[in-house]
Amino acid sequence: MFLCNNHLIYKGLSVFIQVIFVFSFLVLFYFLYVIDVEKKDFQEQIELLVDSLMLDIKNQISNIITINQEQISKDDLKLLVYGIIDTLEEKITMDTKDMIQNVNNNNIAIKNNMFKILIGIMVFCVMLLLIFQCYPVYTILKESIITVFFIALVELVFLTFISGKYISADPNKIKNLLGTSIQEWIKQNKKIK
Repeated sequence: MFLCNNHLIYKGLSVFIQVIFVFSFLVLFYFLYVIDVEKKDFQEQIELLVDSLMLDIKNQISNIITINQEQISKDDLKLLVYGIIDTLEEKITMDTKDMIQNVNNNNIAIKNNMFKILIGIMVFCVMLLLIFQCYPVYTILKESIITVFFIALVELVFLTFISGKYISADPNKIKNLLGTSIQEWIKQNKKIK
């Protein structure tokens, strides 16, 4: 039979099966591990930024209190700052509620679609292996599993030791952007002259 004796078909089938295994691994790895690592990294970077920002605010409040001791008490100034922060947080939460829900629904839909595609590809892969039984399926699967193992090892090491330790959020740049945005918002919404 032509299909069983063709070296190109054997190599093509082998490469195709390996690509399917790698793709399947990457999809599962992303949804089951990478998302959690990225959330943790993002949270750590946000906390770093907020800590840096709050330290600057605390220093500025201390300077204002030192300059204007007779005009404003430290407790009143703290109350004012925390009131502004709480009000902004509540407004942002209310304004972004629908957007956050849409993003979450979209993420769930993407995840479900990827798993459906993954199942479809696996079924197709099994059908190919059944059609081409004359080839050494065990060898193809063994090569694919070994390839996926090394890719998994590289991905895990990269995420753990490089990506997880890298801090991409520059607090000074973000504070500058935040300050500029606040100034622009005040200019656009200034009602008191």
